Amino acid sequence: MDMENQNIEEPVNFQQAFDELTEILKTIETGNLSIDGLPNILARAKFLNQYCEKKLTQIESELNDQA
Repeated sequence: MDMENQNIEEPVNFQQAFDELTEILKTIETGNLSIDGLPNILARAKFLNQYCEKKLTQIESELNDQA
């Protein structure tokens, strides 16, 4: 998996981003990651986390507007 290109590839939806973050966490927890790959994995995780936060903020704003 080429994480360098994936860092900028936006997920299709929130669930896909969350699932990928979960997989990254499992990879880190099990230690199945080389130290050389760590920066790209962490960059991807940060990107996905920001994506999820943005989506959740949008949903929260929409819910507040409906209230």
